Amino acid sequence: MTTILRSSFIALMLGLVPCLGLVAAARAAERPADDRETYIVQARNARVASIAVKEAGGEVLKELDVIRAVGARLGPDQMKRLAENPDVRSIWKNRKVDTDSDSDSDDDSDS
Repeated sequence: MTTILRSSFIALMLGLVPCLGLVAAARAAERPADDRETYIVQARNARVASIAVKEAGGEVLKELDVIRAVGARLGPDQMKRLAENPDVRSIWKNRKVDTDSDSDSDDDSDS
């Protein structure tokens, strides 16, 4: 009798596990899309930029001391609040930068 109960329990669990995965996927699809984007926020120094981002409700991703800035993830409302902050000097949308490896250069090695 115990073997039958164990077998039934195992069969039930094997049937439920895929269903739980479907429920989790459905819940994830119901969540609103993250409308936050990444920006570079510059101020007097990286510390001031970091404080400004946090006060606006944004997320600091990385401090960029060399350019006195931080990388930040901001939603539209957070971006608006940050743009109104007098301590913030510049805000740029973070995007990929490509280098031109086929640049024309003056090569005098033929002379």
